[in-house]
Amino acid sequence: MNSLGICVIFSCCLFVLTQAAWEKAHIREAISKCNATEKDADVLLTKFSAPDTPSGKCLMLCVLKFYNMIDSLGKYDEAAGLARLRERWTEIDDAEVVAANSNCVAFGKTIPDASACEYGYQIMKCLIQEVTNGKFYEKSMKKLAEKKEATTSN
Repeated sequence: MNSLGICVIFSCCLFVLTQAAWEKAHIREAISKCNATEKDADVLLTKFSAPDTPSGKCLMLCVLKFYNMIDSLGKYDEAAGLARLRERWTEIDDAEVVAANSNCVAFGKTIPDASACEYGYQIMKCLIQEVTNGKFYEKSMKKLAEKKEATTSN
């Protein structure tokens, strides 16, 4: 492999790591504003999972509120949720983002009367599951790396 190829690979790796660091910093901002426990924050940041402790469930509701994804009635806001998902997942085909959002909107309507924190937790679990099942991170990182490679090869 020539030095240009090594440079391109290194640049792509650095770009992917920078993107992941930005995302964690953005989530940390929400976590900070929500006064999360260290344990709950760790579950969200390192395992990309919704913490199932009582405080973790309230953290999930708070994060959704932080991103304006909960409406005035305390339910998942379809339009605001879709806007946030589109903002975050710009590299993902829009149809996939719309489908993920629609699935969580439909799921939200099936959640029985629950506490606000339980509702937020269930919605966040749905969103995480949709992102995971749709391989959004993998697809996003691949497209970002391809864009970076295309700009460095020109």
